[in-house]
Amino acid sequence: MRFRLLFLLAFVGLIGSPAASFAHAMRIVVEVTADEVRVEVKYDGADHGGEGPTVTLFRLPGKEVVDKKPADKSGVAVFAKPAPGPYLVYAEDEFHDATREIVVSDVEAKYEDQPANRWLMIAVGVAVIATLTAGGWYFSRRKRGKTG
Repeated sequence: MRFRLLFLLAFVGLIGSPAASFAHAMRIVVEVTADEVRVEVKYDGADHGGEGPTVTLFRLPGKEVVDKKPADKSGVAVFAKPAPGPYLVYAEDEFHDATREIVVSDVEAKYEDQPANRWLMIAVGVAVIATLTAGGWYFSRRKRGKTG
């Protein structure tokens, strides 16, 4: 009985903790147009809830900083289009960071990841919780059986 109560309290505490609200990923969408590089920072699952991200544009190789600026309230930072070549876009806030390699050329391009399948991630999470619960129940029963 104590194990169940302890597990229930730990589970409720974990789900209700403020740290759980930051359990989502930061993604970067980059559009290279004729005269600018537009970076949009997105969060899977929810808004980030804190300060806006800072976006840095590095020239590769060597990571020479080309420009650095904060994103606006909608998560967008716009840079003047740099010289052709490979670049690294880096976004960070107080809890997350994300990178994206891009190539600037005369051709317009869009760089975007597909977000993780949310339902698959939920199913995996529930399966892990169920497995841990069943394992805890099994071992607590097994231990009682040997001593009694």
